[in-house]
Amino acid sequence: MSGFGPVLKRGRVHEACGAGRFFFAARMCARQEGPVLWISLQRERERIFPGGLVSCCDPGRFVFAFARCNRELLWIGEEGLRSGAVSVVVAQVHEPVGLTAGRRLQLAAEAGQTLGIFLVDRDKGSPSAESRWLCTPLCGDGHEGISHGQEKRGIVSDSTPFAWQCIKNKSGTLKCWTGYRCGTTNHLTLVEQAAQPAAAPDSSV
Repeated sequence: MSGFGPVLKRGRVHEACGAGRFFFAARMCARQEGPVLWISLQRERERIFPGGLVSCCDPGRFVFAFARCNRELLWIGEEGLRSGAVSVVVAQVHEPVGLTAGRRLQLAAEAGQTLGIFLVDRDKGSPSAESRWLCTPLCGDGHEGISHGQEKRGIVSDSTPFAWQCIKNKSGTLKCWTGYRCGTTNHLTLVEQAAQPAAAPDSSV
């Protein structure tokens, strides 16, 4: 990976939304050592195919849990975060995480010093989240061509561009990384964009 990229604080729960949230979570898992607990609902249509993780990290590190309802999913997530038995807990959530539940998750992550990544719909995040990342593919005239400067950084013509934008950060600035993933080699290049000042707190998100 070229460019260090975003750093998610351990012992906290972060959120990722947007079409690229699964790839973001997989890449963040790759930067940690140890087992990963990935939780989703039994009725979930979008499930991770373990073989698809090979380009990011060893799928053998992942334990998959399937909850019967949202309440059970949050309970499994809280217990996983508190246990310290895994390095990362990833949870696919489609219902809003309330303030009380969000605080319980943060306390559990702090107790276990575990990294939490909750995959949420953009308008259903928790006010307790440490940070929230909007993960989107980039397309259009502004991103179709590969410049000479990009070629020098290892970005080739079959690279797929995407953006990881921090849209909420409780302890820092709002940053954005433009990324390029080479379909041939799986090489990832991340370029940090200009930082923005942190937005005023919004109690609704």
